[in-house]
Formats: sequence, structure tokens, C-alpha cells
Amino acid sequence: MSAPEEVIELARLRLTARAAKDWTLADNLRNQIAELGFEVLDVADGFEFKLKSPFPIVSRINDLRRFTDKTFESSIAIIADSYIEDLLTAVASIKEYAPDNCAILILISGKPELGKLATLLDSRTFIAQIQDGVGWGEAANALLKLAPSPYVIIMDPSTRLLGDAVTPTIAALSSGEWTAVGWHGGLINIADEW
Repeated sequence: MSAPEEVIELARLRLTARAAKDWTLADNLRNQIAELGFEVLDVADGFEFKLKSPFPIVSRINDLRRFTDKTFESSIAIIADSYIEDLLTAVASIKEYAPDNCAILILISGKPELGKLATLLDSRTFIAQIQDGVGWGEAANALLKLAPSPYVIIMDPSTRLLGDAVTPTIAALSSGEWTAVGWHGGLINIADEW
């Protein structure tokens, strides 16, 4: 893959730093290359590049780390293994109706066609992909553990918010009378009652 001259020059400097065993400088240069959107790969005759993913991609669920160091009042967590267009629509509805202090966590299981998924990323929307795939229960447990908030709402990617369902859910949970609550769902596809 070709890269801009600035990235190539940083990679050349990194090779020189590695030859001099200046690992700190080599790491700093690798990080600069990553900030420009590329990963540098060491090969026998120098280096190659690949585009850096805008979100973490790991092989297994145990490799997943915190989505962010920011703290939110609540999080909506979505597990998706296909139907990315549905996911895009669901996230758009969350952004329209959920309060700004609600993080959006998206866990992609497997290797579906991701398309426009990176366009969702913003200051409260975080994505991670588990390439080898993961079961729903294991994914839900990881999201509960890694969420940057005390309250976590797990939402199906086919759900569309038509109003603020988060605020009343958090109010019910924070009353201390409940440990789990849910809002009333509805049919997505009225024609076949699904």
C-alpha cells in the first residue's frame, strides 16, 4: 500500500532508530505514523503500510479493553454480527433521543461488512470488533464490565428509539427499587409481526 511522503519519511526514520536500538524513538515514530492513519509493518526488506482501523479490532473477547477513559452517566451497549444498516439506523435514533451523557458502545462480532460504521465515531460513540466472533452472553458480560458508566442498557441493533427511553430507565434504576428495568418494545416489521 502506498502512503503519503510524510508517513514514508517517518517510517524511514523509524528503521534508522530500530537499527540503532533506540526503541523509545522507534515507538514514538510508530505512534506518529498511527496518528496519520497508518500502521507500519516490519518486513524483511524494510516496511509496509496498511490503513489503521479507526476502532480496536481484536481476535478474542478477552483481548478487549476499556472503550474510553471518559465517564458517562449511562451507556447503551449494542452487540452486532450482521445487519450493519440496521445498526446505523439504531445509533442515529440513539443520538437523536438519548441524553448527551449516555455513551454508545458497539461491539461487532465476527467479520461482517462494516461499510460506513466508522462514520458513527464521535465523543460518545465507541466501537470494537471481535474478529473471531463471540456469543451474545459473553459479549453482554464484557460490555457490562467495560462500560464507562454505572448504568448499562443493552439494546438490540434493530431497535429504533422514538423518544428518550434512557432518562426514565435511569430514573427507575437510580431509585434503588430495581436492579433491572426495560422499556416496552414494539414491532419493527409490522407486516410479518416481527
